[in-house]
Amino acid sequence: TGLRQWDFGDLPPTLSFNRDGKTLTGYPALEDQVDSVAVKLFDTPEAAMGAHRGGVRRLMRFELKEQMKQLEKGLPGFNQYALLLRHLISPEDLREDMLTAIADRAFIGEDELPRTNAEFMSLKARARTRLPAVVEAAGRLATSIAHEYQPLMQKLNSLPLAMSRIKREVEEQCARLLPKRFFSQTPWERLQHLPRYLKAMALRLEKYPGAVERDTRSSQAVQQIWQRWEDKVNVLKKNGADVSEALGDYRWLIEELRVSLFAQELKTPF
Repeated sequence: TGLRQWDFGDLPPTLSFNRDGKTLTGYPALEDQVDSVAVKLFDTPEAAMGAHRGGVRRLMRFELKEQMKQLEKGLPGFNQYALLLRHLISPEDLREDMLTAIADRAFIGEDELPRTNAEFMSLKARARTRLPAVVEAAGRLATSIAHEYQPLMQKLNSLPLAMSRIKREVEEQCARLLPKRFFSQTPWERLQHLPRYLKAMALRLEKYPGAVERDTRSSQAVQQIWQRWEDKVNVLKKNGADVSEALGDYRWLIEELRVSLFAQELKTPF
């Protein structure tokens, strides 16, 4: 524990050990402990992989501390979009959430996670060059999300009582798309689509008075699909199983279905 640089040798992908006369396999990985990093042994490769990514990200933040210090002082355009999102997330939380997402994208991205000091240093060289472009992209994204979020909230808050069903549905959808740590919890490639999903919700509210029956039918169809997906995920989690990548992607297909049903003019990528 208490690590702040890669000075602990190589991390093998697996480690065999004996306990009570049985040979067991553990999966060594780094674990983010915020002010330092630890090496721990995990029960499954999936748990190890998830923890290792966070640990590598934190270690890289220590390694590139000067660059991170500059970003902590101020992300470009931060005050403007933080103000528009202040009812959703505090500026302090938004800054840290964005720094986590930026670090993940710039420092790791699609690269293989390092398991040796040489691999880590090679990753550091790539991370340094990627950082400016990722910071710029994150700022653009945050601005777009804020500019769609603000008018959507104004529309929702001014809806008449007769639109309580659709108001509830849109609020629930919005809460799922924008949880407190939405920037770091949403896969980077999916973040790009959040402004369009928010715009689609606003268009749905505009169209609703002239298309109540159609909206109700489409809503019921989507709700059934969403419920099936959610039930499946809940069963897996309850049984301690991992949600597959395909099942994770399916959640975003449902968002695209909403766009195609309620805001066709915004188009879907497939």
